[in-house]
Amino acid sequence: MEEKKGKINFLKSQGPLVKFQQEYWQEVREAKERGKKICWMTTVAGHELPQAFDLVVVSPDVHAATCGAGKVGGRLCEVSETEGYPIDVCSYPRVDIGSALMGEETLSPVKPPPADIYFTVTNPCDTHAYWQQAIARHLKVPQIVIDQPYYHDQWTAEDYREALDYLTKQFEEATTFLEEFTGKRLDYDRLKEVATESYKTGELWKEAWELAKRVPAPLTGFDWLFFMFLMNPVRGRPETTKIMEMFVQELKERIAQNIPAMTDEKTRIFWDGIFCFFAVGEQISKLLSWGVNPILARYPCLWRDLYPKDPSNPMRSVAEVGLQPLGLWYGVRRKVEWLIEMVREYSLDGLLFQTTKTCVSFRNSIYNVLEETEKATGVPGVIVETDQVDERAYSSADFAAKLDAFLEIVEQRKGKR
Repeated sequence: MEEKKGKINFLKSQGPLVKFQQEYWQEVREAKERGKKICWMTTVAGHELPQAFDLVVVSPDVHAATCGAGKVGGRLCEVSETEGYPIDVCSYPRVDIGSALMGEETLSPVKPPPADIYFTVTNPCDTHAYWQQAIARHLKVPQIVIDQPYYHDQWTAEDYREALDYLTKQFEEATTFLEEFTGKRLDYDRLKEVATESYKTGELWKEAWELAKRVPAPLTGFDWLFFMFLMNPVRGRPETTKIMEMFVQELKERIAQNIPAMTDEKTRIFWDGIFCFFAVGEQISKLLSWGVNPILARYPCLWRDLYPKDPSNPMRSVAEVGLQPLGLWYGVRRKVEWLIEMVREYSLDGLLFQTTKTCVSFRNSIYNVLEETEKATGVPGVIVETDQVDERAYSSADFAAKLDAFLEIVEQRKGKR
């Protein structure tokens, strides 16, 4: 495909975000020196509860992605594989386990200290429970496990209520354990404060997704990758809300002043799957140089509804975050309906499914979903086998070749739709 020479208008709010990320990892590294305990907790649900106990929260997923971005994922995977963990296991846990096994000699670019406790919610996949169990046993630290019911298409209102009751009870039991672990009683007002900040941040994040429907868009799909950090381990902090406000305000200003993120946005695509964190720079250059904006990315889009909606009832609201439909659990019919809706709302020209063979959650039914969506909309798609943090499973030449052929088809179809 012919390369285009457009200009990229980078977001100014990325500066404060990068600074905040650096300060966060420094805080994590210094936590134990300041007498604080570290809680490694599954990305998605429940971060507000350990924060209310003044625990420093670290996301194993975010750590693994950071290692991938630092291009040490493959070597950390080899460490865990040497200890018997199969290569067919998701590369996130292989990276994280490898880092834990190396201890102070870890190759991790952020070098976080080991956990004092693990808090695992089985959303979005059961792998998290076994992944974090393996490290908790290695470190000889306790692990809380919240059994997450999987939302599906056939749920009734009664099913949902029962599932929420079940989850809330588990979070209440976890609270009792955390009180014993920390030697502190839960400050309910503090939990409300944290849940309120999460709500503010989540509402802003949701607003940003609405602003992204603008053509041409005020941001690129890769901006989602950077700013989704705010919806993960630091959700619930006032400084997180402040940066998210800056991000959304900048998008509004761009729309008002008619300033697009790309001066030559020619093609808008859907990007399914987890980003190749070690190849993000390369992929950004390829796509943006061709005038292609992956404006709707499934991975950061998962967090569009993942925040407490009712801070006045924080315990139940925090538990309910885990019941928000991620789209990963939908049946084929519902996934197709959702994607058809997104094609229209975001003016999509193509569907790129970047799939990891070891991630069942993202890989599930993608061939059927792509076929049915293409049939219903006329929008073409492609499936590319890669990995999110293990660079050994990635071929730059193969990715570029498939992407080039795919975009040629996209251009041909655009003229016929």
